Amino acid sequence: MAESLSSSQRILRFGTFEVNPRSGELRKGGVRIKLHGQPFEVLAMLLERRGQVVTREELRLRLWPTDTFVNFDHGVNTAINKLREALGDSADNPRFVETLPRRGYRLLAGVEGADQATTAEAVLPVTGKRAVAVLPFKLLTPNPEDDYLSVALADAVINQLGAKGELLVRPTGVVACYAKQAIDPLTVARELNVQVIVEGSIQKFGQRLRLHAQVWNAADGSTLLTVKHDSEMADLFAVQDKIADAVARALGAQAAASPEAPAAAHTKHPLAFELFLRAVERLSRVNLWDTHTAIEMLEKAVKLDPGFVAAWARLAEAYMVMAVTFEPGVRWVRRGDRAIRRALKLDPRNAEAHCERGRALWTPGRNFQNRAALRALSTALRLSPGCQRAKTWQSVIFLHVGMLEEAKEGLLSVLNTDPENAFSLVFLGQIAMYRWDYDEAEEYHLRAFHVDPTNIWAHLFHPTIALYRGQLEEASERIRVAHQLLPEDPWLRSCEALLWAKRGEIGKAEELARRALRGGKPLLHTHHLFHTAAAVDALLRNPARAIALLRKASSTGLPSYPVYREDPHFHSLREQPEFLSLMGKLKREWEGYRQEFGQH
Repeated sequence: MAESLSSSQRILRFGTFEVNPRSGELRKGGVRIKLHGQPFEVLAMLLERRGQVVTREELRLRLWPTDTFVNFDHGVNTAINKLREALGDSADNPRFVETLPRRGYRLLAGVEGADQATTAEAVLPVTGKRAVAVLPFKLLTPNPEDDYLSVALADAVINQLGAKGELLVRPTGVVACYAKQAIDPLTVARELNVQVIVEGSIQKFGQRLRLHAQVWNAADGSTLLTVKHDSEMADLFAVQDKIADAVARALGAQAAASPEAPAAAHTKHPLAFELFLRAVERLSRVNLWDTHTAIEMLEKAVKLDPGFVAAWARLAEAYMVMAVTFEPGVRWVRRGDRAIRRALKLDPRNAEAHCERGRALWTPGRNFQNRAALRALSTALRLSPGCQRAKTWQSVIFLHVGMLEEAKEGLLSVLNTDPENAFSLVFLGQIAMYRWDYDEAEEYHLRAFHVDPTNIWAHLFHPTIALYRGQLEEASERIRVAHQLLPEDPWLRSCEALLWAKRGEIGKAEELARRALRGGKPLLHTHHLFHTAAAVDALLRNPARAIALLRKASSTGLPSYPVYREDPHFHSLREQPEFLSLMGKLKREWEGYRQEFGQH
């Protein structure tokens, strides 16, 4: 097994670049750089022989079979030039690829991650934290009625193990796909790019359980920990905590379970507990039908045991998933509020409930209370530094209030734990967009589409990149594609209005803007509609209307002073007294957010 994870299959880093030899990807700062084919093969060979000279003859033998007839010198030169272009390097003043005349080439930068780690101290160089994947537990007594235990038990260990933020624990949604699969843990380690794998098994005999967990060091295939527990179903909460604590100690991290957690967080009611576990497994599937089913199960669970804190917190989460993702509207937020209040009354230190409170406060139904939402999310992160939902939503709000650096740092930390989180990728793209780095914005969106081709947020934001770049035909096509997923979305209609305004079609632009603003149910992204409609009016020389729309955007969740200050569509407003007054107000708010929530 040690041989199954060679150094050529790990993430290699040099300078600000990361290379994944297995997938053939080169990234800089998390953003993929276009490099493939022979130039990538050259880079791979230089990495394999870091610090050593790779001759042109060796490159020729690697890049072309012996029966290939090409101009080898020209081909090698082309591959080296493309590699240097991708790295931003030069032959005259090389930082990465050095030419040794009549000999070959050498990689100058030191490479991190190239040597196999042989203990559990293997870390990700970027974060200094070990990456861990907890796989769904295998059912050794197969019974379709017990399938939910596989993911539910893994989810509990994942949440406990990641709570302190000392380890990068892959979320349940990433590992759930391995349920019911015959897998080699070290193969999964490569696929998920983790240093540690936790796998386990369950044997169920009536209400009795036998649990076994094993922790693998992916670098050399050694076993770091083996634990076994026998328990009753009703005691599973305590056993989950014991397993998570044992794994944490084996990895040199703090104990996962908090000694301050109230007993009410758990339940002794067997049916309430079973409903809770089944709901956890349903929520991991992230679709409308299963979320509805999970809500029904959790509502029954808290009815059976009104003091079941964990069920109230998960119910609040499920309600907010409905409110944000599947059925935007105030009724789900109201239900979420009730569940949040109940959870916090039972346990004022419940991080999940504070997180959902922050999410609820930052919705149209609660008038986008930026500061209160950020305070709730900060509380959640203070109680549970590894709470990825809290970090994600804190970063999204940072983005909207103009704290772009803090937003980017937060979302990149989320990607360290969940590298294929499409939601985070989209909003990293939006941060790049608001810094007017269109290439980076495009790259993040393409990565999001690669992970989830139907992601609604990616489709909503994608047209704006082309619009701001002036690529009007491309913007038109992206709007058309997005309309297929969201046929009546008002923000897309306002993007269409901006498209026609840029084409000089004033009548069409005004009509589409009116239709976009005609009303309808406020959505989580309605502030972007107001922002885009303001850009339309600014282009059409309607300054008063444009400024009024910016005020609406600012009061409904997008009070972004730096964005409005630099937005190229608002150049014509910069001498308007009302615009200057609005900018002064937003600047004071922005400085207040930075003072309270920024890094000091």
